[in-house]
Amino acid sequence: MLRRPFFLVLMTVFSVFCLATGALAAVDWEVRKKLVTDQEPLDTAMSADGKLFFVLTSGGKVHIYTSNGVAKETLEIGGSIDKIDVSKSGDVLYLTDSSKKSIQIVEFDFVLDVDIEGAPFRGPVDAPVVITLFTDFQ
Repeated sequence: MLRRPFFLVLMTVFSVFCLATGALAAVDWEVRKKLVTDQEPLDTAMSADGKLFFVLTSGGKVHIYTSNGVAKETLEIGGSIDKIDVSKSGDVLYLTDSSKKSIQIVEFDFVLDVDIEGAPFRGPVDAPVVITLFTDFQ
């Protein structure tokens, strides 16, 4: 019987020690990049694949950054948008205007310029539309 109270005291001291040392644990952190926008940031969203980061600013602008903070594009939506969300695929934005109780669904895609200098082509050189066909990636 004498051992049981000693065991309880020992367990209590051990528990308090474990909790106290856990509370003193350090957290390592660092600022990797600071993004500066032309207007006040209102909301942010990240694509599900983590490749694109979206910053909604006052004035209805959506700044699109790569995951490492490189500016990719800016969409000027306008209006009084105050919240942003992004689809899992990362190509649809859901922009909320709380004052008008509305949500804009905006699809977007990046247009890539392909250098066709010296490549075979059909039609006029100054055609308004260029269709590029890749048939052999080797």
